[in-house]
Amino acid sequence: MESLIYLTILALAGVVSPGPDFVAVSQASLLKNKDKIIYLFILGIAIGNGFWVFGALLGIERVFHTYPQALYLLKLGGGLYLCYLGLKSFGLFNSGSNPNNAALFGGVYKGLWVTLSNPKAALFYLAILSANLPKNMDKSIFFLIISVPFVTFIWFSFISSVLRYRNVYSFFRAKEASINKVFGTFFLYFGCFQIVKIYF
Repeated sequence: MESLIYLTILALAGVVSPGPDFVAVSQASLLKNKDKIIYLFILGIAIGNGFWVFGALLGIERVFHTYPQALYLLKLGGGLYLCYLGLKSFGLFNSGSNPNNAALFGGVYKGLWVTLSNPKAALFYLAILSANLPKNMDKSIFFLIISVPFVTFIWFSFISSVLRYRNVYSFFRAKEASINKVFGTFFLYFGCFQIVKIYF
């Protein structure tokens, strides 16, 4: 049980540490109008974190050891997607508004994809959790699978609520174009840094 608590703390430390997920939630919270879409976006991020935890418990890191090309593709694809989000924040690739149902589905999908394509999340869970898993896992391990997505949702919902506080939201909303460029710069940094690390 002590090892499970230790693993849970490690996983939650990864959740609250700054990264693409944090940037994406901050951007959505400050620049989106509908709370429902934002919380669905956060739900997608929580599901993505749960996926990587589940993958670590299943030993998916063995796949990356056996097929290093898969890890290469994850890093490259994740870096390119973060660069895409950065360029989109600068006004590129933008399309017209979607119908409500598509927008709601897109909120979950985008949040999920941000985490699944985030090499930081993948490598953290696969390396840290896999290396510290107890030899004999019992049913209590499912506590880890459930707690990480749950706390992820609570954490980012709290961050979103703070950023959407009336005075804070009004201030940043008035500077939408500049704020978008700031978030775009962060996305480009994370993406380019990840791609450069593949080759150096």
